[in-house]
Amino acid sequence: MAVSAGPRPQILRIRDASGGLNLRDAQVSLAPNESPDTWNCTMDERGAVGKRLGYEKQNPDPYGGGFVKNEFYWESGQVLITQAGAKLYKSNSTTEFKTFTTSARCGFADFLVSGPANRLYFIHPIDGLFHYDGTTVTAVGDPDAPKGDVLLAWQNKLFAAGNPGTGAGPRVSWSALADGTTWGASDYNDLREKDGEKVVCLAGSSGVDVQGRQGMIACKLESAYRIIDSATGEYVTLDTAVGAASALAAVNANGRTYVISQAGIFSTDGLSPMREESERLRPLFTPGRLNFAQLALFAAGTVNGRCYFSVPQAAATENDLAFELHPKQKWIVPRSDAMSCYATYGKNDEYLVGGSPAVTGQVYRLLKTGGDDTAAIASRWQSRWFEPADGLLASLLEMQILGRTEGQADLTIRKDYDASGGESRTLDIGASLGEWDTGLLWDDGHLWGPAKIQEYQKVYSLGTCRAFSLIVEETSALVGTGTQYLQQGTAPEVGAWAIYGWDLKYTTLGG
Repeated sequence: MAVSAGPRPQILRIRDASGGLNLRDAQVSLAPNESPDTWNCTMDERGAVGKRLGYEKQNPDPYGGGFVKNEFYWESGQVLITQAGAKLYKSNSTTEFKTFTTSARCGFADFLVSGPANRLYFIHPIDGLFHYDGTTVTAVGDPDAPKGDVLLAWQNKLFAAGNPGTGAGPRVSWSALADGTTWGASDYNDLREKDGEKVVCLAGSSGVDVQGRQGMIACKLESAYRIIDSATGEYVTLDTAVGAASALAAVNANGRTYVISQAGIFSTDGLSPMREESERLRPLFTPGRLNFAQLALFAAGTVNGRCYFSVPQAAATENDLAFELHPKQKWIVPRSDAMSCYATYGKNDEYLVGGSPAVTGQVYRLLKTGGDDTAAIASRWQSRWFEPADGLLASLLEMQILGRTEGQADLTIRKDYDASGGESRTLDIGASLGEWDTGLLWDDGHLWGPAKIQEYQKVYSLGTCRAFSLIVEETSALVGTGTQYLQQGTAPEVGAWAIYGWDLKYTTLGG
C-alpha cells in the first residue's frame, strides 16, 4: 500500500543584505536585500551585514576652548588642526595657537605661497583672514581681504565665502594668484541668478565641462553652482532647488561631490544637477524628524570610499544622528556616533576623526574598537519580510545561519507581519577564539579546536507562518578580529557580529 511522503522540503537561500535601510516603502514591498529597521550596522561590498566599529579618543586630554567646531587636516604641516570654541589647537597640544574674539566657526585651506613651505590659511566671520606657518599666526593686512567662514584653494588661488557684511551673502571672493595675502577690491562675484541668499559651502568639482573648463562648486542652502573661471568668477547654475546645509556639508568621493541638505543626501559630478542618494530615507528629512533650525550643524566626512554624515534630530541642539553611505552600492544606514565635524587624517595612515558634539574639547578617531569611547553600542538589524510559500501557510523546519559573533546576540523570528514578539533564540556563532588552559574547553566554555573566521548555526522548531522576518540585536563593547591580509601584519578589527546569509528549510502547507 502506497504511503504519501508529504510535501517535499524546499530551501530559501539569502546571501545579500546590501540594500540598506528603506523607510520610504511599505515593508512588504522592500527588495530582498533591504531592511525596514537597522541601527549601528554596516555592510561589506558583497552584502554581509554586521555591527559597526566604535571610536576612541584622538586627543588624550580635551582641549580647553569649548566644544569642537571644526577639524582640518593640514596636509602640508601633516598635523590635525582643531577649533574648540574660540581657540585653535595643533595636534594633541592643549595650548592654543590662536584665539578668536568669538566662537563662530572658521574655515581652513592649505595654500601654496612663495617660499619653502605652504601655509595654513583660516578665515573667521568676525576677525577676518590669517595664515600660519606652524609657529606664528599672522593676520592678512590687505583691507580688501574678506571675512567669512568658508575657504577653499582652487587653481592656485584662495576663494572665500560667508562674508556677514550687508549684501555680501552671495559673494565669492578670490585672492591674487599664488598669494593669499593680496585681495583685489573688485575680485569677487555675487551669485545672484536665483536669489541673494548666502553662499554656505565651497567644494572641489570633478571633471571638466563640454568646453574643457575646470570647476569649483558653490552651494547655497537651496541651490548649487559651478564656478568655471578663476579669473572672473563666471559660473553656471547646476541646481535651483538643492544645495548644502553648511560649510561642512560637502565631501568628494567616487568622483562625485556629496552633500547633505535639508532635502536629504545628494551628489553631483559638477556638471549635472544634484542626484538624490537618500530617496529611501525621505521620511527622515522632514521638520518633524530633523532640526532645520540647526542646519549649520550638518556635517560630512569621508574615508576609504565611504561617506559619513551627522545631523541633529527634531529638537536637538547638537548632532545626535549619523549616516553611513556607500557611494557605489548606494545603501545608507543610520548610526548613533554623530560628530560635530569630520576630517580625514592623512599622515602615514588615513583614518577618520570627528569632533564630539557632547564632550567639551574632545576629538575621536572613528571606526576603532568595539565601544564608543568604551561605552557599549546597541545594534540591531531586521531583514525584510519573506513569504517563502508566496503567502500560503508554511512550516519552518529549520534555519541555518552563516555568520560570527563575539559573545552572543539575540535572534528573533517574527511572523505574519507582527510588530512585536516572535520566536527568540540566541546566536552564538563560531566564537572559538579565546585563551585555552586545560581540558576540552576554552575559557569561554567553547569546545577546544581551531579558531574559525565564520561558522554555521542551526535553529530548529520555528513553527508555521505565511511570512517571517529576522531581527538580530546585540549590545556590548566587544570587538572582533578579522584575518590577516596576506597572512602578515596586524589583523583588522571587526564589529562584534556579522551575518553572511541564511538558508531556510520549509514545506508548504497550503491554505
